[in-house]
Amino acid sequence: MLTGKRAFAGAVTKILDDKTRIERVAAVPGEMPPELAEIIGRATARDRDHRFQTAGQLRRALEPWQPIKRAQSTHDARAPREIKSREVTTVIVVAPGGVDSPRFYLAEAVHEEVVMRLGRIPRVRPQPRVQAEREPGDIVVTFTAADRLDVTIEQNGTVLAKLSVPLAIEQIELAAESITDAVTAAINLATIESADPINDHAIDLMFRARHIALREMARVQEAMAMLTRAQLEAPNNPKIAAMLAIAQVRLAFFVGGLDSNVLVRAGELARAAVAAAPDQVLAHLAMGHVELNTGDATIAAGHFRVAIACAPHSPEAHEQLGRMLLEAGYLEQAIERLEDAIAINPHVRSARWEIARAYALEGRWDDNERVVRELIAMDVDRPISRARYAWWRRDIPALVELRDALLGTQQMFVPGLMTEFVATYVEGDWPRRRPVLLAAAEALPPNRRRRAFVGQLIAEAAAHWGDVPTALERIEFSIREGLFDLHWLDRCPLLDDVRLAPEFPALRARIKRRADAILDALYGDHHIGTSETAVASGL
Repeated sequence: MLTGKRAFAGAVTKILDDKTRIERVAAVPGEMPPELAEIIGRATARDRDHRFQTAGQLRRALEPWQPIKRAQSTHDARAPREIKSREVTTVIVVAPGGVDSPRFYLAEAVHEEVVMRLGRIPRVRPQPRVQAEREPGDIVVTFTAADRLDVTIEQNGTVLAKLSVPLAIEQIELAAESITDAVTAAINLATIESADPINDHAIDLMFRARHIALREMARVQEAMAMLTRAQLEAPNNPKIAAMLAIAQVRLAFFVGGLDSNVLVRAGELARAAVAAAPDQVLAHLAMGHVELNTGDATIAAGHFRVAIACAPHSPEAHEQLGRMLLEAGYLEQAIERLEDAIAINPHVRSARWEIARAYALEGRWDDNERVVRELIAMDVDRPISRARYAWWRRDIPALVELRDALLGTQQMFVPGLMTEFVATYVEGDWPRRRPVLLAAAEALPPNRRRRAFVGQLIAEAAAHWGDVPTALERIEFSIREGLFDLHWLDRCPLLDDVRLAPEFPALRARIKRRADAILDALYGDHHIGTSETAVASGL
């Protein structure tokens, strides 16, 4: 199809001989991009262990070459706008300067390690030659060795980031990791053009905030404060507006007692970012987060789909797609997306928590515990998630051990609520605790995803104590708030009796329809229905 020639030609005996002898179908140099030729070679490998193992893997590998659809707003009759996405990002990693430095050999070691790490990132092509031919849009990384290693990341003559890392033998891995992370951040953030010039201080605040937000949910308020200051310095910059909107949405979900208008402000920022940069990844990530928490999950899925079409190398886009697919019950596609996010940026630790949750719901407790141990070793703990795994297993001693850790997370969710949940499982007295939990749920601010999540927690507690009517009522409550978590509904071990209730099939059918609509929004061949300023694109 791509070359107009058959893969095997000639007499039947020659074709049969070639198929037993040739290891893989190879394109003639120049017939197609080498990355596409590699995909074809892998898909046609004679040894089946060398081929793609699932149709999903092949589909995702081919995504950069699928036709990119033209923009079409569902509420805007203006002329459609074409989405532009680069198939592969070239990163020119210039050999270090400062040869007279006594630590130059360490700079060379860091340079080599960075090139190797970038080479493992999907859709990123590192080019280590100083005289490499440069194209518009290439990312250029330069190193200067002195007492420390100074690194500059540029695109089209614009400095995207600067950092200085120590030059010490015991710091080589950490330095290479920091530089690689900064490069991937620059790739993602550089795609939004802005009419508003942004100064170095605002750029520094923006990158520092993103660095914090990706790693430590507990510091999201600190990241939001940095982005707020950056926006004051560059009020019309869509990058900063989108990142601030994302931080506000995350804060609104995880932190109790916030100003109820925070989501309104996040929506305003996200819509402004999409209006200013409708073909850019961060804008659609922000709009997807807003819709997921305040509007329609199907519309959110459309924005996440556009985000990944705009930037196939964005770890956040892969993570959001993976999370939605996971909840919708499409485990294979979900895990692949989440693993892609981790491969692109190992610091996207929330993706690992999503995988741990999937293992728990599937009853793969050894895998769940392995992932949790790895996360804790990385100093990334989520006591709320661990408490939930414990009550799914009815492991009361583990819940008791987690009590102190949960006290430290009180302000990271609904104050006092998680302690109340733990007491419900440990101490019992469900008739007295039921109205307390229900009242707390009704008093939650208007964050639909947060309200649906608390509804799930109460349904689990009710089911644990045999109160099937309350569990069903809370599932109904969560559905009204936008729940599409079919995986949880079908696999949560506490809901075994609930699934036997005569009312359950109708509830499940409603969630299944919503989950199917989300899959269609993510992978369907039609234009995506997104919100008023959105654009549509195919994967």
